[in-house]
Amino acid sequence: MIDWGAVKDWAGLIALAVSLIGWPALMYRLSAVFASRKAHAELKAHVDGWIERHGDAHDDLEGKLAEGEAKFREIDVTLKHLPNRKDHDDLVRSISDLRASVQGIVGKMDAMATSLAGLQSSVAMIVDHELAEGRQAKKGGHP
Repeated sequence: MIDWGAVKDWAGLIALAVSLIGWPALMYRLSAVFASRKAHAELKAHVDGWIERHGDAHDDLEGKLAEGEAKFREIDVTLKHLPNRKDHDDLVRSISDLRASVQGIVGKMDAMATSLAGLQSSVAMIVDHELAEGRQAKKGGHP
């Protein structure tokens, strides 16, 4: 049987041996699971740097998005003021109406030119006739 009295005598020594061997082994195992202060500080510095770079990139991206939004607004306003198909058709119809009106005016002007040519001939004949009568009157002694 086990002599518990002998175990009691050696219990302190056994506890010391377990402590001297167990604590370092336990700490070694925990160091693999938990980070050291130095590793934590390095990781924190890395994450803080990343956050700062991300913030800068985010600000740049927001600026570019704002510029893009302004350009899209400008394009939208420009597109709203461009003529559409109906405006184009109305313009073509107006030009056709104007062409017809101008052709009508040209026709009337041609008719007026013909009338004026006839009138010019008549006036020329009257002037020639009056000049001829005036010459005859001078020859005949009438003042």
